[in-house]
Amino acid sequence: MSKSEGSPIIRTRLCGTSDILDGQLRVTDVGHNAVAVYRHDGEYYAVEGTCPHRGLRLEGSIVEQGTVICPSHFWRFDAASGQNVWPKTSQCLRRYSLIAEGDSLFLQLDRDGKPV
Repeated sequence: MSKSEGSPIIRTRLCGTSDILDGQLRVTDVGHNAVAVYRHDGEYYAVEGTCPHRGLRLEGSIVEQGTVICPSHFWRFDAASGQNVWPKTSQCLRRYSLIAEGDSLFLQLDRDGKPV
């Protein structure tokens, strides 16, 4: 793959599937990027690990009733899409490509090591 295609060419293991329970969110650093991984309704998701409101890490967040709830200011984001639910703004959580393979979760990265 060429870099101009914009396709991910690297992947890194984030954690095991058994490390993330339904409704639980875990933040891990991938290079200089905080990445939040969570499970909702049996599906695994990866999003940017900081709230766009103030840039605070999402550690301590919970996933409840289909939303990721920031523990700092209680902003809510749709668990499946990352779209802002409350308060209504255009700020959302950027979703990243996550691969479940066997009992591991892998994040796809571009050539510069940034999540895609």
